[in-house]
Amino acid sequence: MKVFAAAAAIQNARPYQEDAHRLILPKGSARRVIAIVADGMGGGGHGDVASAIIADTVAERLTAAPATPDTLRSAADAANQAIAAQKAADPALKGMGATLIAAVIEDGTLTFCAVGDSLLYRIRDGELHALNEKHKAAIQADLAALSGTTRWADAMGLRARESAINSAIAGVRIPHMQAAARPVLPGDLYIIASDGVAAIDPDLLRRVVEAGAAKSLSTTAAKVLEAVEQTSALGDGNGDNATIILLRCEGAAKETVVATQISPRDTAAPERPSKTPLVIALLLGALVGAGAAFGIGALLPF
Repeated sequence: MKVFAAAAAIQNARPYQEDAHRLILPKGSARRVIAIVADGMGGGGHGDVASAIIADTVAERLTAAPATPDTLRSAADAANQAIAAQKAADPALKGMGATLIAAVIEDGTLTFCAVGDSLLYRIRDGELHALNEKHKAAIQADLAALSGTTRWADAMGLRARESAINSAIAGVRIPHMQAAARPVLPGDLYIIASDGVAAIDPDLLRRVVEAGAAKSLSTTAAKVLEAVEQTSALGDGNGDNATIILLRCEGAAKETVVATQISPRDTAAPERPSKTPLVIALLLGALVGAGAAFGIGALLPF
């Protein structure tokens, strides 16, 4: 299976960048593509430190172990322990934490882990599907009320804090974590993003990605973030940092994914506020039975 990938990030209206992402390609005998987005919390509470620690810890774990729901859970737990250790070493970091989406494509399967309210979408046959649970207080309250474990009056009280998340990687027990595996089909498009991308309507997101994915994923990622900025400028969003990784899958689902190693780098520095997305465009390909591979990487300003 050929997997095309691109990543982009903007600070948007925020004076700092607290998102972190990692896009890791196969190396040596590895046959997986790893995509990670961590959205830091806290602002002055060093959310940028937390997101970087989590992204790096999860990336390290996932490059060294088979991709299963259990190994992704273990990677998230390891990141949680790393945050706890960092907080213990420096009390100034006590307020930090981050959400997490970690996704691995290998041998026709997408395996993922989700904590918090970041986004994991799949576009298949013209339809946008949310693959991950959103660990937000209001959503969880609604589910509890529907199941009968919470009164609707209590659930409505929690709706006053609709934007609040109720699970994160913050060095304490993780209240909610989802880990699962889904089959990948040729033509699938995957969107891994921080919740800043949720500033735009999901149907607009689908239309932008579908319209451009076959031509240029890097240009498409930049267009999504331009739409986020425009929405924020109109006062319809909160100006949050926004990060997006796009994956497009082609070819037989059970072919091996192989590629040369291309080292991605972060696309925005916290100390230099900027609204210009830098895009990492990556091309992965496999030739059936030949074991040959190729990769193209470019860093493009838009």
